[in-house]
Amino acid sequence: MLIILETARLVMREWRTEDFDPFHAMNRDPYVRQFYADHNSVQQSRDFLARAKERDLRDGYFFQPIIEKASNSFIGYVGLSKIDFEAAFTGSTEIGWMLRHDNWGKGYATKMAGALIDHAFAVLELAEVIAFTIPINARSRRVMEKLGMNHEEDEGFEHPMVPEGHPYRFQVLYRKRRTASGVPVTKTAA
Repeated sequence: MLIILETARLVMREWRTEDFDPFHAMNRDPYVRQFYADHNSVQQSRDFLARAKERDLRDGYFFQPIIEKASNSFIGYVGLSKIDFEAAFTGSTEIGWMLRHDNWGKGYATKMAGALIDHAFAVLELAEVIAFTIPINARSRRVMEKLGMNHEEDEGFEHPMVPEGHPYRFQVLYRKRRTASGVPVTKTAA
C-alpha cells in the first residue's frame, strides 16, 4: 500500500530508477549528513531503497521520494517507518525527512510531513507518530515543533543503531498523538 500525497508544490510518490543518482548524491552531501554518524556508500544507498520496498510491503509505508512539481526534480524524501530496533518505543511509527541542501528553508519538509501526519491519523489511523534527532540539530527540531510535535524531555535515549561512544548516539524524542476524534493532541504552555 504505497502512500501518494500531493501539496501545492510537491508530490510524494513511489521510488523510481531515476531517483537513485540524486538520492545517493544527497546521502553523500556533508551538509545534509551533518548530524548523521556517516555518509552513505553506494551500497548503503542501494540497501536503503531495497529496504523501502520491503518495508512498504510489510508495513504499508516507509520513506518515499518528494518531487518538486515546478521542476519535476527529486528534492529529498519523507516518510513513516515502524521502529524495529530495541527502545522504549519499539513498534511505534517514526516520521522522518531528508532534503537536498539546496531545498532547505522553503517549507518543504514541514508541508509534506504535515500532510503525511494528517494521512497517518485520518487514513492509517495511527495513534501517534514520533520523531527523534540529536539535541543540536536545531533545523529538524524546529520542523518537529512546527508540526505540533511535543518534545518528550524525559524520553531521550541512546540510539542503538549509532555506535557506542559516538557523539550522536543520544537522541531527543518528539511525539504527536491522535485523539479519539482524530484531532491531534498538542501540549500547550501553562
